[in-house]
Amino acid sequence: VHYIDVGQGDAIFIDTPNRDVLMDGGPALAASTVLDYLSSLNITRIHLMVATHVHEDHIGGLVAVLNSAMNVDEILINNQTYTSSTYTNFMILAQSHTITVAQRGQTFILTETANLTVFNPVQPLEFTSVNDNSVVVKLQVGNTSFLFTGDAEADAEQSMLDAGLDLQSDVLKVGHHGSRYATTQPFLDSVAPSYAIISAGKD
Repeated sequence: VHYIDVGQGDAIFIDTPNRDVLMDGGPALAASTVLDYLSSLNITRIHLMVATHVHEDHIGGLVAVLNSAMNVDEILINNQTYTSSTYTNFMILAQSHTITVAQRGQTFILTETANLTVFNPVQPLEFTSVNDNSVVVKLQVGNTSFLFTGDAEADAEQSMLDAGLDLQSDVLKVGHHGSRYATTQPFLDSVAPSYAIISAGKD
């Protein structure tokens, strides 16, 4: 799992022998960082692209990836519409790929020993908050687990707790760049990570 430094935003790459996943692409300003990083790993195909939600600091760089020579098979979205040129551009480009709407309980098999499970959102969407409708996924690789929370905040965390999901993970990508509105104590107690990653901009 690669957490790419895109400044204020998220971009995470999951590299497996079978299927590769790009989750968010940072802001448009960081697009070259993401493309260069993937190029350094000799990646030419993204089997699953995950747009956790519609904010520019998550999908801005994905627009550039979709505009590049990179092959993208499937795009996972939360099905929330948004009024921004970035979102419009993203959706226009996404139309030429397989689009899947994220739904709690879906599982994507990456290898014989690695899979991704969607924990959030439910459909129809539960929240008016764009952040709380973020796609949240858990990656299980053998005995090691990673939780990726997008910008999910307290309400989404409570929804996942109420659903009785197995949140415990070795590595937590902290919600909403470490915002005070995310990572409530009950949620953190349930995840009980050994490591936490915060992806945020300078200052």
